[in-house]
Amino acid sequence: MLNGMQIDKKFIESLRFLSQTSRILTQPLQKGELISTILEESLKLSEADLVSLVMLDQGRAPDDVYVMSPGAKKKLHLDPEDFDFNDQGCEMSVPCDLNENDVWNSFFKEKLDRRFACRLRLPLFFKNKWAGHLDFYSQDSSCFEKENMVDFLKALADSFSLAYENAEMRELVQKKTFENRLLIDTSQMLANVLEQDEVLAAIAEALKLVVDYDGISIYLLKDDGYLYAIHSKGYDDPEYENLLRDKLGEGLVGWAAETGQGVVVDDVSKDSRYIIARNSTKSELVVPIKLKDRVIGVFNIESDRENAYNEHDLDLLSTFAAKSAIAIERASLYRELVMKRQLDQEVSIARSIQKTFLPRRKLELEGFDIAGINISSRQVGGDYFDYIKIEEGQTGLVIADVSGKGIPASLIMASFRASLIAEIRNNYAIRAIMQKVNRLLTESLDHGNFVTAVYGVLDNKSKIFTYSNAGHFPPILVDKDGHTIELKEGGLAFGIEPEVRYEERPIGLHDGDILIFFTDGVTEAQNSEGDQFETDRMVDIVSKNRDKTAEEIAHTIVDAINQFKDPDFILDDLTIMILKVVT
Repeated sequence: MLNGMQIDKKFIESLRFLSQTSRILTQPLQKGELISTILEESLKLSEADLVSLVMLDQGRAPDDVYVMSPGAKKKLHLDPEDFDFNDQGCEMSVPCDLNENDVWNSFFKEKLDRRFACRLRLPLFFKNKWAGHLDFYSQDSSCFEKENMVDFLKALADSFSLAYENAEMRELVQKKTFENRLLIDTSQMLANVLEQDEVLAAIAEALKLVVDYDGISIYLLKDDGYLYAIHSKGYDDPEYENLLRDKLGEGLVGWAAETGQGVVVDDVSKDSRYIIARNSTKSELVVPIKLKDRVIGVFNIESDRENAYNEHDLDLLSTFAAKSAIAIERASLYRELVMKRQLDQEVSIARSIQKTFLPRRKLELEGFDIAGINISSRQVGGDYFDYIKIEEGQTGLVIADVSGKGIPASLIMASFRASLIAEIRNNYAIRAIMQKVNRLLTESLDHGNFVTAVYGVLDNKSKIFTYSNAGHFPPILVDKDGHTIELKEGGLAFGIEPEVRYEERPIGLHDGDILIFFTDGVTEAQNSEGDQFETDRMVDIVSKNRDKTAEEIAHTIVDAINQFKDPDFILDDLTIMILKVVT
């Protein structure tokens, strides 16, 4: 009778303990708190030597096992490939003997230096799906044989399953609320930021609060068909720095941009599209950034864990991409606008400097009327003309044209002008000046760049013009009767060969003569039929307007070119210099 009363008392104590534990588990605990509680209470109720908890992560094999023994609680890392978590077998809910070859016995021997003789494995079900197991280990082969012990432990496992499922639901609601709040806050913040670097850094920082990553790269699709990483973090190996650029259709990033679809990759080593950019990456999540169904870029996040991302993460990142698209596009346009303004300012300064290279005032020479016009196809150009006072009664005249256009051409022209003026001050012989300028330019110019030029000295007393032509369009002398002479004497254009011998030639000028200097922008202007303006047309205009001043003749030629050319034809740099002999 006493023995029966003792059994009943033990039964009642266990039942009371189970009831108390169930009440604890029904409290709104976080998942981590629940895991600690179930391990502690299971150890007390079962009197086992060790309790372990294994839970599948949304159906995927876990990376860790939680264990507790008297006085110790640990989380042990495991290799999922060493265990078959889907093999529930006959071991479930029934105490069984273990041998030394049991995979879990071997695992605990390796990790804890302990072996066990008996195990009771209880299944855990979340939402009616098997989700793991709660294991009780004992070094006594007759473990868990106390009456009703297995039933109590089953009830405890069921209580934990229900509590954990409720905790997951609470966590999901809290996470969803947080994600929505974060999306709203991020959208509001992005609406007030224009700097591209700030926009991208804010997006990356906000995203990490809801989708963890070890590496992130945000790409923009450029007109050349390549995706360029305009923001990245976690790519510290310089070996892969140049790989943060993908061609449309290549790699996971290129695939997402081409198809307009996102993708979750559980194991990058098994996906042929993956291009390695981080040695430690195990899984990846990629989504396109779309603006009105147009792909403008790609979000790419990488993890050092396999199976790090799921469909919910894909949806969340896609929402982030949609919210970010307008801000990224706006920041890109703002960046382009700022850069354009800076470039315009720099070009304006360059144009102002270049203007100082041209004659600032009309040259007054007794017996001559001289004028010039310089019109750049862009704000700065590669054409140049000047009048250079050498000594009393002698004036240097120069016209030049650099291969290319824009700022590069203007920089080469500045170098040519400096070299020419320096040599004019050191030498009087024209051929020597030409040879030294050519040598200097050949040494400094990249292959394929060159300068054509005509330089000569006008003696206004003797009315003799001595010149040398470095591969330039020959100036044309039109006499009072309309006859023409081309000034061809000289040598190669500057910058092609280092050692070139230049010839010079004097030519006498007479009353009524008009000498026309010009660049290819004059003669190569085209009409709608593809015909060029050419020198004959220019000479004819000069002949018909010879009674006008040099400045008027130059403007008449420019007016004729504008009337002749097709409205859609873009003129090259255009320069005209007119020297007229007057009585």
